[in-house]
Amino acid sequence: MLAGSEIIHDPYLIEIGEQMMVGGWSHLLSHIGERKLVMKKVTIGNNCLIGGFSVIMPGVVIEDNVTLGLHSVVIKDTRLEQGKFYAGTPAKEVIKDKK
Repeated sequence: MLAGSEIIHDPYLIEIGEQMMVGGWSHLLSHIGERKLVMKKVTIGNNCLIGGFSVIMPGVVIEDNVTLGLHSVVIKDTRLEQGKFYAGTPAKEVIKDKK
């Protein structure tokens, strides 16, 4: 499900799984300009939640059942592992306190 205000650049290089949601004003990028143009596939698995205002860069693989927090940036060529919660800039795994 898409919120309606997200921006998907180069949709032919973006694979989106089933039962996933992308929050509003998020950017899914499969290209980036460095010293040259870099284009890489972005893969988002099943049952994922991408928080609003997030940025996903080229080459990112988000496995199934991942939650990405609001305003997060997933830098290029990063893999987010199945069933975990990530947040921040750059996105890192958030681990619950064990009290």
